Formats: sequence, structure tokens, C-alpha cells
Amino acid sequence: MDTLSSLFGLSYFTILNRNIKVNLYESKPSFLSFTGTCVPGEKIAISPSGDLHCCEKINYNFPIGTVETWLDYSKIEKIIKKYNQKLKSECLTCSVSRLCPLCFALLAGNGEFEKDPSNICENIKKGIKKYFEEIWNLLEERVNIFDLIKFSKYKQCGVYI
Repeated sequence: MDTLSSLFGLSYFTILNRNIKVNLYESKPSFLSFTGTCVPGEKIAISPSGDLHCCEKINYNFPIGTVETWLDYSKIEKIIKKYNQKLKSECLTCSVSRLCPLCFALLAGNGEFEKDPSNICENIKKGIKKYFEEIWNLLEERVNIFDLIKFSKYKQCGVYI
């Protein structure tokens, strides 16, 4: 991925991808259907105390195992259930839920998931609207958007779709 592609590609990828359904991570599990969060255990961060965490960005309130026992699937299940309970009522009807970057780390509070600041959803919607505007402006200027993202699965028969 060249510099321009890495600067703009991932931001635009999610928006351009929404109808083609080429998933950035190849598959999205049905039990995490609201946002672009990862699956706990796919990526692992280890704290100095030996606890395993979903990623390097999440606080230490949501361990998913230890280096001695490795992944604790019951903890992972509880974390996913808490996350989904927090998001289900609002995200189920949200117009941008498939494009939403909210993840475990962004919502991790003190043992619970919370939206902080309280207007985080409005800020996300504004950001996504901005990306749509930027893509539209680039298209009006006849910029080949797919040259910016250079994602191989868009390419069919020698042409980026």
C-alpha cells in the first residue's frame, strides 16, 4: 500500500465497501453485528501482570484470560454480551451502524461499556458524513477513488470495481 493509499484508503474503504460487502477482515461474525469492532481473542495484548486483553487500546477492566491459562471463553462471552446490550437499543436502528468505528476499547469504562462523551454517536455521524462529502468531491474531480484504496478484492478482470 503506497503512502496516499494508507493515508486515505482505510477511511474511504468502509464507505465504498458498504454495498459491495468486501469485508476488511474477511468476515464479520453475526454476534458483533452493530459496529466495526474486532472479535476478542483475534488480536491479543498482554499486560505487565500477565492478563490478556482484546487489544492494546482497551483499559485493564476487561481481561479475556491470562498467560498461564490463555483465553477464557466465558469472559469473552460476557464481554460480548455486555457490549451488545449497551449498543443494541441505539445501534439497531442507527443509519450508520455498519460504518461505525465504536469498538470495545472506545467504549470501555470501569467494568461497563459506556458512551463517553455522551455525544460520541453524533460526532461519528458527522465524521462519516464528511467522508461521504470528500469521496463525492473526489469523484467530481474525476479522481479514481479505487487508486486511493488499492484493495485487491475490488479488482475483477483487470479493473477495479
